[in-house]
Amino acid sequence: MDPSEQTMTVRALPAEAETEHDIALLEQWYAQIESRFDVEVPESGWLRFLCDGRLNENIPIHSWYTLKEAFSARFPVWLVEYLADIYDFHPERVLDPFVGGGTTNISLSLTGIHTLGVEYNPFIAWMAHVKSCWWAYDPDEIKHTIEKLAFDVPTGMRLRWPKLTTFHRTKYFRRSDVRVLLYVLAQIEDSDGSNLTKQFLRLGVAAAVEEISNLRKDGRALRYVRKKRRPTAQTALINNWHRSLKGLEESLSGLEDAQPDDSCICEGSALDLTDLRKPWEGTSSLSISDSAFDLVLYSPPYLNNFDYSEIYKLELWLLGFVKTYGQWKELRHSTLRSHHSVKFEVTSHLNDNPTAAEVAGYLTAMGSSTLLTGYASETMPPVILGYFDDMYLALKEQFRVLKPGGFLTYMVANSRHSDLPIATDLIIGEIARLVGFIPLKLIVLHKRNGRTRRKKYLRESVVILRKPQ
Repeated sequence: MDPSEQTMTVRALPAEAETEHDIALLEQWYAQIESRFDVEVPESGWLRFLCDGRLNENIPIHSWYTLKEAFSARFPVWLVEYLADIYDFHPERVLDPFVGGGTTNISLSLTGIHTLGVEYNPFIAWMAHVKSCWWAYDPDEIKHTIEKLAFDVPTGMRLRWPKLTTFHRTKYFRRSDVRVLLYVLAQIEDSDGSNLTKQFLRLGVAAAVEEISNLRKDGRALRYVRKKRRPTAQTALINNWHRSLKGLEESLSGLEDAQPDDSCICEGSALDLTDLRKPWEGTSSLSISDSAFDLVLYSPPYLNNFDYSEIYKLELWLLGFVKTYGQWKELRHSTLRSHHSVKFEVTSHLNDNPTAAEVAGYLTAMGSSTLLTGYASETMPPVILGYFDDMYLALKEQFRVLKPGGFLTYMVANSRHSDLPIATDLIIGEIARLVGFIPLKLIVLHKRNGRTRRKKYLRESVVILRKPQ
């Protein structure tokens, strides 16, 4: 039966039977997709730590600024080693089209592999760039510049505050702390240090902003949390810089004569890899040519309703990546459609492709299913359709830039909204197959328990596919 013509809920059934019937239909489809992969569920539980970006908080360079949503610094190296062991595949050029904080670039920088990372959020892209240049910093110059910085803001000095109202509310920030951050940023800009040194110091400011506030990045948003103890801006800045310097010196001392392979971070969209930028280097536009990479390795935004433009708005506004609410609105409306914080444009890329009719039909049925209840029934239908429409465009670009015989690998977590199970790992894999990739392997890194007995596809996985020779 054409899934676009079927109704996921049989109304004649009792409510509980309706739910079981709809879930059974979805799980049959998921099982059909999964049968195309060699599924591996390792007995050892250590692989689950590959998903945990919190472990990066104690690793030099990675810890300069950490994203809660990142994967472990060990993951890219583990995956490259796995491909070598299982497929005798040794990539020389790797693309991460959702690079986030630059974990892929930094982790592979000493392996002889050229890496290119792409990130849409301008603050996160810049932060990844600053970290990926770690081997080029001069610790002595950084220390000398720090020694010249003053923290006592001159009385009556006028500072240009961000327009974001959050910085003006004493509920969130001590006014004196914001003044110190702005004063220090102005001094960094006017200092005699190199551009690299200025970038390093500015990143330390970004890392301090949440620490000194009564705000916390928590899931989908910044949340107000009255903190009993929070450092002053001066203390947070000095601690961040000194901690980052210590890690830098340790990393440089272990570098010896080896120099990291060429690594690059670009600002741009994974949906269109022909329009990339490196604004911190004055580059107006870059384009990835066809068949440029051996391996595409990434973890896309999960279907979890996280609006990263909202979560990282403090850093976006404080460091000047966003100056007006119009710019912020434009940024939020241009991100991957993994959340419902804004009303996105409706598209039908999958639905317009005859070969993707089955996927489009299931996604439409999922959006209209009575498995979605309450608030989720209002918010999730456009998110489900928009997210996979965007991933379809991203996968087409990944197919274009991969060499014949190249590998596509991604890490992603599945989710459940109300009673609707969404096996994102399999749906993306099926879309990738329709684009032209060959399904190879699905490795379950860890199974998620959730608060329901329906846990079959609640998991975080690595999926491996290959472009035909």
